[in-house]
Amino acid sequence: RNELGPQLLVLGPYEKMLGVQVKVVLEKDEYYRLVNKRTGTERVVKGPNVVVPETGEENDEGKQKAVFITVQTAAIVEYRTTGQQRLETNPGVFYPGPYEMIKSVRSRTAVRANEAAVVRHSSGNVTVKTGEAFFLDPYSTIVEYSWSSYA
Repeated sequence: RNELGPQLLVLGPYEKMLGVQVKVVLEKDEYYRLVNKRTGTERVVKGPNVVVPETGEENDEGKQKAVFITVQTAAIVEYRTTGQQRLETNPGVFYPGPYEMIKSVRSRTAVRANEAAVVRHSSGNVTVKTGEAFFLDPYSTIVEYSWSSYA
């Protein structure tokens, strides 16, 4: 059982104290991921908050910082049970949910009016972008060409 707070703890005749844990204090832009070792379920606690792990819950990663998404930045988020990745572009503070992990933060790719960028998508389709700014999807790549002159 978990007993919270400062108090006089009286153990029963068949109880044994396994340990005393410290509460985790989360700031405004932090989160804490707890994994239940018995059931495998995860929960994410967002700050500001004070976290007390339940019985059987552990954290291997410690406190983590949330990602600030702006008009110029986006986050690649991976769902850990399936491996699927998605692009999170909603402006504001982003906290991952249970079973989600922030893989990276991407900047918006800007292409001038006199330039072109060729983007190859995961399906194999190719898109040419000119004179715009865009985010590169998780499974897409920018194709690079090498021009040569044999004059």
